[in-house]
Amino acid sequence: MADNQRTKNQHYVPQFLLRRFVDKNEQVNVYDKHQGRAFPSSTRNVASENHFYDLKFGDIEIALEPAMTEIENSALGALNAIADSGSLSHLSGDSKGNIAYFMGTQMLRTRGALEMLHQIEEGFRRVAPSKGITPENMPGLFMDDDQLKQMSLKNLQKMAKEFEPQFLNKDWLVLRDPDRRFLISDHPLVRHNDDPANSLMGNNGIACEGIHIYLPLSPEFTLTCLCPTIADQLREDQTSKMPDTEIPLLVAIDSGNSIDLIDDIVDFQNSLQIASAYRFVFSASNDVSLIEKVLAANPTVARPKYMDVQ
Repeated sequence: MADNQRTKNQHYVPQFLLRRFVDKNEQVNVYDKHQGRAFPSSTRNVASENHFYDLKFGDIEIALEPAMTEIENSALGALNAIADSGSLSHLSGDSKGNIAYFMGTQMLRTRGALEMLHQIEEGFRRVAPSKGITPENMPGLFMDDDQLKQMSLKNLQKMAKEFEPQFLNKDWLVLRDPDRRFLISDHPLVRHNDDPANSLMGNNGIACEGIHIYLPLSPEFTLTCLCPTIADQLREDQTSKMPDTEIPLLVAIDSGNSIDLIDDIVDFQNSLQIASAYRFVFSASNDVSLIEKVLAANPTVARPKYMDVQ
């Protein structure tokens, strides 16, 4: 397919998500962490790059944009229904599978995901000589930025399909901010774990015990996937210590209805988006006070370290 027949500006965060975060002027408020500035924009012009999904292997050109669009469309109706209602109660098994596959692709398809590979490659180049590994004696182990991008995007769909069961075996629920303050970023599927990190493997992988996974769907609602051990422990505590007490998180998981968050937890959710963003944070509001507070407290968040190689 010739370049002029392809979509030139290609989004790595779908516009159907970004449009949920526009203001009354149909603009999304953008904060650029690299430059420390805020500005309004059309959703057409953010979380995107020219020919981002167009790959070239020798004389062979591959356009991944149609595949990304198909994956988005398969999950679109169900995600919009959750964002409109704040409920999972009518979510079918097929729709849940489509959303899980979409989340797998969203985790891998961003500029931030490519930056993670770049940081791994940089770290490998830094430590490899001490192990006797150099580009001269093992050239196949070293890749430039274009090769990293091609490798990542070429394998994206296969890896996302392998990740799908990890999302499906979690407890799903919807978090609600009644004041509609949730942010979204250019790397919107974020993870957090309260459990101690394993010294070798860490604790932030989607299969790690205790993992929390979040995807903002609108300023009001965030879709959440929780490791089932979290609810299991709560149920055990409820049975043994407080059998007559309702636990709101368990009620939300069991009913599919949303759970309202207090202000501090909303700020925590938004801080995850701010910290994980590669460069841009998006909001329906032009209030950037929390973003600036997070960046002032931890300036390294402006250019996040996704991966370190020792």
